[in-house]
Amino acid sequence: MSSTAESVRIRRKFPMRGCLLALLGIAIIGLVVWELFTYTDNVTPQITGIPLLTPGQTSVQILGNHFGTQTDKVWLINVEDSTRQAADIISWQNNKIIVQLPAGISHGSLQVEQGTPIGSRSSSIHEFITFRPRSDQPQTGQVPTQPGSPWPTSRKLP
Repeated sequence: MSSTAESVRIRRKFPMRGCLLALLGIAIIGLVVWELFTYTDNVTPQITGIPLLTPGQTSVQILGNHFGTQTDKVWLINVEDSTRQAADIISWQNNKIIVQLPAGISHGSLQVEQGTPIGSRSSSIHEFITFRPRSDQPQTGQVPTQPGSPWPTSRKLP
């Protein structure tokens, strides 16, 4: 009888060990997936501002965070008909992108897209406009900046 009792104990220990290893494996996989999700969520591109354009300006500067060091995509979005086209990128840095605008564009919306190992992340859509002084006001050589920007309320024209 003692040999039967020992074989039962061996059978009980093996399935318990297997279950513990399976649970440990599931926990590790879950942790890896969670870390990938939170990592990519924390690096979503964020546009913090686009300085006003001056008349005739053909490039726009996009300021923000988490653009990455590798060039990806910037979309020029037409909000009226929900179309978008890729903008020509002049320079790309982690916190600043400069893109070339198509001829005749004086306002619109931009969105930065960044590829990640598990898909792509896009910034929110951010509008840009060209500053045009009112004809009934004297020209002071000052260009106002966007509200909430870290720069002074106006800057001198070049």
